[in-house]
Amino acid sequence: MGNRNIPDHDERTESHHYHKEETGHDHDHEREKRRDRERESVRKERDRQNATTPKKR
Repeated sequence: MGNRNIPDHDERTESHHYHKEETGHDHDHEREKRRDRERESVRKERDRQNATTPKKR
């Protein structure tokens, strides 16, 4: 009985690890794109504000 469980357990952890790596990569990629988009919008917003408001010195 114990021997029958070993390959099953191995397979499950293997696929889980693979799945985790796959989704983790995709998730990181999405987060990266989202962060880039947010940074871009923030930069545009700041540029717009700088253009409309005089710099205080």
